[in-house]
Amino acid sequence: MDYNKKDSSIGALWEKTSGKGNRFFTGSIKIGGEVTKIVVFKNINKKTDKHPDYNILISIPKDNADRAETTKGNESDLPF
Repeated sequence: MDYNKKDSSIGALWEKTSGKGNRFFTGSIKIGGEVTKIVVFKNINKKTDKHPDYNILISIPKDNADRAETTKGNESDLPF
């Protein structure tokens, strides 16, 4: 599979820095015709090689954040 072909791409990410200085990625992926906005954070709780280096989360718009369940870890550093 040639990952350089445009038709094989399922999304894109942009690197950003939060107000607290933490780097993260934001973007979207398209699978099965559905586009999902995501954010990617470095796993600050990694203790072994079996733990992931990064965590991928569905992005929740700021106006919906009050209705979302409370999450753990570094997700609270979202600047949006």
